[in-house]
Amino acid sequence: MKRIIGAIALAVLLGGCQTSATKVSNLTPGSRPDRVIAALGQPDDKTTDGQFDVYTYRHRRSLRSLHHVDYTVVFREGQLVAFGPGVAKQNDAGDMMIVPPALGIL
Repeated sequence: MKRIIGAIALAVLLGGCQTSATKVSNLTPGSRPDRVIAALGQPDDKTTDGQFDVYTYRHRRSLRSLHHVDYTVVFREGQLVAFGPGVAKQNDAGDMMIVPPALGIL
């Protein structure tokens, strides 16, 4: 009986494990902030940079690694315009982009 309960508990734990990378990859451009929060949870940080709202999810586990990375989600006028691992930076054209973490740097 203890083995059955242990197996069920393990299955529930493993079934509930989903990396932030998987959750982020399910987002779609144009999503509203409430949908993103429903998928990823409350962000660790919220900032505003001009016309952009930037949500940061810190130290999340990446899909292909056991290492942790920061994920950034960017909204303009309440719609998702950029998301992924890394930090948000504004380019010369005034658009916000996600700069991925440097390879090999953890």
